[in-house]
Amino acid sequence: MKTANMYIRQLNHTKNLNGVEELLQSEGDNVAKQLDKMMGMNVAIYNMAGEEVGDSLLFSSERDTEDILSYALKDNVMYQVIGDTMDYMSPLYDVDGPVGVIRFQYSLKKYVDFYKEVKSLFVSLGIAVIVISFMGAYFYFDRFVQLIFILKRDADRISMGDYDSIVPVKRNDEIGELSRGIYHMNIRIKDSICGMKDEQRKLEKQQKTFIGNITHEFKTPLTVIKAYVDLLDMYGDDPDLLKDANANIGKEADRLYELVDKVLHLSYLEKYDFELQSEKLDIKDVIEEVCRRMGGKAQKFNIQLEEKLMEKVFDSFYTVDKNRSREYGGTGLGLAIVKGLVEKQGGSIDIAHNKPNGTTFTVYFPLY
Repeated sequence: MKTANMYIRQLNHTKNLNGVEELLQSEGDNVAKQLDKMMGMNVAIYNMAGEEVGDSLLFSSERDTEDILSYALKDNVMYQVIGDTMDYMSPLYDVDGPVGVIRFQYSLKKYVDFYKEVKSLFVSLGIAVIVISFMGAYFYFDRFVQLIFILKRDADRISMGDYDSIVPVKRNDEIGELSRGIYHMNIRIKDSICGMKDEQRKLEKQQKTFIGNITHEFKTPLTVIKAYVDLLDMYGDDPDLLKDANANIGKEADRLYELVDKVLHLSYLEKYDFELQSEKLDIKDVIEEVCRRMGGKAQKFNIQLEEKLMEKVFDSFYTVDKNRSREYGGTGLGLAIVKGLVEKQGGSIDIAHNKPNGTTFTVYFPLY
């Protein structure tokens, strides 16, 4: 606007006219066209009466500019935008004050088109971002849900005993960590159950062996007693048979009683956990008491063991010499009971020496 005022004043000075108002009245069209060339905008010039005194081209008659023109004539700068065109009006000044109004018409079409393009671009980008985000979230959460179902399926398989089909998910996040935890838990459960099954089979085998051994041990004295009872029924008046039967039946009955007593002791050791109460004692007195009690049995039973039999002497009902056992009433439970009692107290028992004159056992107890 300053450029337009300066140009008009210079032109007035050049023309030697009586003021800018006279210049606008006589040279209005030329001034408007020259300003159009200088500023690249359509130009119209009005005098103080609101009459158009010059323009660079015809303005659209459809545009209503009376309101902003009346305000501009009152020394105000005004503008209005209709469609994609802006009308801008500003007062023209001479040295004594306003002498008219200049109007610039500027096309906003390229800016409107640019705005529409930017708006359309942002809308398209927004829609694309929303669609991509939705699809990404859908596939991510779909995969996440599928992994949850896989973990649930693995848990169900573990509960049903299917331990061989569990495969960990290969992911470096919390889901992968949880899957690996389930997999390792599955391995531990499988190993534990296999161990329990092995232990159960071992216990069943031991139980069968135990029942077979005890049945055999019970059968021998019972057979002897039944045989003497049958003989007494047939030859009850034979004094020698009566005497012999009395002695042998009593002997076998004592053997049965001892056998039952030792079986009960062995069962207690295997079934119950005893609470040990530690106390100070004189080792010398204990050793002397053990030697006193075991002296007779050592002389009676102590024999040399064959190398292949040394690992079996602690088994229940195992006897090295069946004839000696029947002769002296051995049941094959003594060492098994001793081993159980020693181990209950945190100790151990081993064969220290195996010589022709007998076998030496060493018992170890921890010091508290």
